[in-house]
Parts: sequence; C-alpha cells; structure tokens
Amino acid sequence: MAHFYFFENDKRCNFVNKILQSQFYKYISDNESSVGSDVRYYINLEWNNVNGKGIDVSFLDKNKIRYVKSIGELPQGAGLYISAYDADQEEISKVKAMGIPLIEKVCPWILALKKQILKVSHTHQCIIMLDREHMVFNNYRSIFPENTIILNEENYKSQLKKVKEGLPVHFIVYSTFRHKDASEVIQYIEENYYSKDNIYWTKGICGWVSKSGIFEEIKNSIVNRSLDEVWIICSNENNRSVKSLIKEVRDNGAKARIIKDTDDVPLKLDKRLKIGVLIAPIPFSRENSIIKKIKEINNIE
Repeated sequence: MAHFYFFENDKRCNFVNKILQSQFYKYISDNESSVGSDVRYYINLEWNNVNGKGIDVSFLDKNKIRYVKSIGELPQGAGLYISAYDADQEEISKVKAMGIPLIEKVCPWILALKKQILKVSHTHQCIIMLDREHMVFNNYRSIFPENTIILNEENYKSQLKKVKEGLPVHFIVYSTFRHKDASEVIQYIEENYYSKDNIYWTKGICGWVSKSGIFEEIKNSIVNRSLDEVWIICSNENNRSVKSLIKEVRDNGAKARIIKDTDDVPLKLDKRLKIGVLIAPIPFSRENSIIKKIKEINNIE
C-alpha cells in the first residue's frame, strides 16, 4: 500500500472563508439559511470565470447560489453581488448608473492591486505580473495605463523587451504568485532595465501565499517525508493559485498530479510510493468525495 500524507495548511484564505460563511448563503443562495430580502442578488459569471478558471460553477450549483452568465441575463429588479475578483470596470460603471442594487465584497488584495494600477504615473512603464487569461485581467484591462506590459514567470524575458527605452518601470504583482517568482522577475529587471526610479510593488501577494504556511509545508514535506508525488485537488489546473502550487511541488523535486474528479484517483499504486494530498484554495464541489475515495481505496481512517 502506498503511503499518504494529507497536508495540514491547505486551507482556503481567511477572506474566502469569511465570505462563504457570512455572505454567500445569506444573500445569493436559495438554500434554507438564506435571509429574506426584497432584492434577489446574483453573481455575474463573466466577471468570475474564464474558460473554467475562477469560481467553480458546480460549486455554485451544489450550494444553490444564484448566478447569471452575463449582465443581460439579470432579471428585472434583481441585484448584483460583486465577489472576490471584482467586476469589469466599464460595465460596473454602467450598472451603477442604471441604479442596479449592489453588494460589493471584493478581495482586499485585489482592491489593493487596483489601487496600485491607478497610481502608475505616465512617467513610468507599467508592468503587471498577471495571467492574460485571468478574470482580473479582463475586469481591469480598461484601467491599465497605455502600453502596459502583462507577463508571468514563464514569459517575462520576452515580454520585457517591450519596455520603452528611458522609462523607469512600475512593477506590480497579482496576489497568488509566489514571492520567489516575483523576485526572479525583479532581479532580471534590475540587471537589464535598471533605473533609480524603478518602483516594485509586491505587497499585493496575499496572505494565502505568505502566511498560510502551505508553500513551506510543501517544501518541508517533500524533503523530510521523501514524497514522490503531491496530488492537488482542484477544479482547474490553470487557476493561478494552482499553477503556483504545481511549481512549488516541481521545484522541490516531486511530481504534481491533478485530481479533478473521483475518476482521476488511481485504483492501483506502487506500494513504495509516498504521496501528499492537498486541496487547492478555490472552493470546489467534489473535493470531499475525492478525499473520501482516496481514503477508501487505501483503507485510510
């Protein structure tokens, strides 16, 4: 029988937990614990999910959370619940002008990112470490300064060739990149695009990355427990938080295996394997059933 280790610090961020407990089920759910209101609020999927990345639709369905696929589907008299990823800045201006009721509960790290983007001066080259296929890219692209460079840890060298000669840079990092990835980009900028006026903003890297302890636990567990593989339970391997987890696993010498459904759990394993199991931070409808199957197949209490 393979040996399993279940991670202890693979918890959701405090903000997501708080919102799930105090907001989602009260205001945008049709379950029995929701509160009465003259306005029925909905999540807009266009602002929260891109090609399956972001909010897990099956999680919304399982918990009877109301959503629309676009603003055009919003019922007459209904309101919008603006969740962690914020909203398309051009659309939300129109929504507010129309007087549509709003509940705004945006992640504070994303609000900090927005504030920093709006601070960029025309005297600087704006560089944002963010995936182009991310919800926040779509929601905030209308407020990006002209000629903003978007990059990540894989393409930064080619993207930085677009830096305008003579302009110092204003470098901004999205919340769920690892510190080591941001530091690598900063070092490259310092070596190739140095200016005493360069600005580096990494305070937006969120508490899930810097305070949860999951990245330290991945490193320590792979080394101290000699883990061969780490199974990451998630709805989509292309979510930025999951990408960061995958990189941490691989950087420390183990294989990352993505588990998105019970069918992804191998029925037969080399009994010599040592496997870590962790749950990605974005709420996922099948995580409990996957954990249950892993334990049943391997006779784990």
